[in-house]
Amino acid sequence: MATYRREAEFQRYAQIRGDAYATVRRALQRDPSIPVVLKSIESRALRKWRVTWIPYFTGARDEGEWNWDLISAEYLRQPAAFHLAIWSGTVLCGMAAGRPSVSHRRLTVHWVEGCPDPAHPLKGQILSLALAAATAYAHALGSTTLRLSDPAPALIEDYLSAGFGLVYLGRAVRYCERRIRS
Repeated sequence: MATYRREAEFQRYAQIRGDAYATVRRALQRDPSIPVVLKSIESRALRKWRVTWIPYFTGARDEGEWNWDLISAEYLRQPAAFHLAIWSGTVLCGMAAGRPSVSHRRLTVHWVEGCPDPAHPLKGQILSLALAAATAYAHALGSTTLRLSDPAPALIEDYLSAGFGLVYLGRAVRYCERRIRS
């Protein structure tokens, strides 16, 4: 019985995520020059990541070069987790992952990464697409706040432009946060 309930919970959140991503896709259809598909991370995305992203990795790991096998293993075990693969045709252009708080009042995005190929079709759009999808999912969950954990220093201006405020721990930015309209 517990297994059935857990599976039902996974299916319920998968439907909510899918509906949220569909909402963002419909908004994007106003500009047909952008072929975008937003999906939950699944085995196809991870295979594509291994084949097309890893060859670009330098080992520097300053910003990016995340191990999406490990990240997805953690987030895919949680029914309500936010996990996103951003596609343009057959090109995996970006991925993101996070989780809601226990009460679902806040959705925290822990990971966002764009394809390291400088010529991928959605270059420069991954952050805005990931934020749109996270916002739609957070809204569907009834969250009132979207948080970005450990923001990349090089992207702080982008986060501020997207309406996020900075929260500091000492001198370092701990996270960015913005309210979600209900």
